[in-house]
Amino acid sequence: MRRFFAFAMALTAAALLAAAGCGGPTTLRVALRSDTRFSLSGISALEDGSAFAVGEDGVVLRMEPGGAWREEPAATSHDLVGVFALDAAHVWAVGSAGTILFYDGTSWMPQDSGTEVELTGVTATDPDHAWACGWGEEVLFFDGERWTRQHQGMASLRGIAAADPDHVWAVGSNGTILFYDGGSWSRQDSETTVELTGVCVGDGGAWACGLAGRLLEFRGAWRTVRSGDEMFRGIARSGDGTLWVVGYQDFTFSTDPGSVVLRLDGGWMGLEVPEGLYPTGVSTSGGGVWVCGLGGVVWGEAL
Repeated sequence: MRRFFAFAMALTAAALLAAAGCGGPTTLRVALRSDTRFSLSGISALEDGSAFAVGEDGVVLRMEPGGAWREEPAATSHDLVGVFALDAAHVWAVGSAGTILFYDGTSWMPQDSGTEVELTGVTATDPDHAWACGWGEEVLFFDGERWTRQHQGMASLRGIAAADPDHVWAVGSNGTILFYDGGSWSRQDSETTVELTGVCVGDGGAWACGLAGRLLEFRGAWRTVRSGDEMFRGIARSGDGTLWVVGYQDFTFSTDPGSVVLRLDGGWMGLEVPEGLYPTGVSTSGGGVWVCGLGGVVWGEAL
């Protein structure tokens, strides 16, 4: 069902949560909120200040540099789960029933995925090297002309990220981590069985997040660097090396689970976000961070 959005601009105060060794104020600006509590599940930002967000019922939102968010004409009615913007003319969105949409800078068009499984993540290094992942340990590869299956298995993959065509990671259920070396996919030992929901790359390394507040780092081997009671849903790394992890408190430990946005920059800092956001995705650009969730999109910038 097509939804219409009421766009609101407002300033909201942010507070520091419990995070030993961290200090300094932070502001958050609510850039978009849906009156219908529309669910957004993926977001990708570019260095020029533009960004794309996707969600249920095939909704696609786009923000021009320095402009406002607006809804794009619907190209599918299927839920969209992940989005990746390589540049302003190469953007992919993936979702249920094997849906893949491509934006060429003018309009969104479907691409044939060759599968009906739910696709949950997408990434690319250039127009001729893109990957999508999903249920059934499905990994698809796009060579600039068509999508083909590159891998299948038993796990449900939740996130994928590529440093270059020879270094691609995908993560998912039961602590699954897959690695592509440019020739084939292989498993890497995560030393955990918790569900991993997101992965990012940068500076020769990789990071993955998941349930049970799990955060893993890869520097030749994977190791756990943090655990807790949060349900992490997204992870991103900015150009200056700052790591952002988003999610919400585990319902098992809280009757009123709150949103969680953590920043690692010499120490962990927790940021307070608008009530009911329940973050599901995060993307960085230009030193800032975009967070999407069940309640809208939020721009947060450390002062």
